[in-house]
Amino acid sequence: MSVLSAVEQKLTLLKLGRLRAVVARAVAQAEAQQLGYGEFLDELLAEELLGRHEHQIRRKLAQAGFPYAATLEQFDWQARPELKRAVMMRYFDSALVEKAGGLILIGPSGVGKTHLAIAVGTRMVQLGYGNDSCKNGPFARFSASYCRKSWALDQSDCCTAF
Repeated sequence: MSVLSAVEQKLTLLKLGRLRAVVARAVAQAEAQQLGYGEFLDELLAEELLGRHEHQIRRKLAQAGFPYAATLEQFDWQARPELKRAVMMRYFDSALVEKAGGLILIGPSGVGKTHLAIAVGTRMVQLGYGNDSCKNGPFARFSASYCRKSWALDQSDCCTAF
């Protein structure tokens, strides 16, 4: 059994799937770049941390129960020129949760209220917020019904925090 096979087997037993998937490439890269043991280990551990962070975000987004995936980058600002991207960007940082703020979007069907609500929720998950850290905040329950009841685009197309 080669050393690489033994390492992959141990990574499987340790349930380090992300490392197992990249270890062969990482070893080859380390040999080519003549990395020291410490540098090599640091790169492997960084890869594992990245994989765990990505998995945590996917898990929290699944728990959120959004009807579909949506981000601010996917929103069609040209279809809604009266919406100000700079105004909406205020709600895409942690201040909304930390200040226990809220956002009300009111408007007719098809203007993007649900998309923007899901995008804000997605961004909060990416920032590390979720059901555990927001029990009393605007993201107390990530769910599609919460979004539809709590978010909309107002008639003057301005967004306010309260």
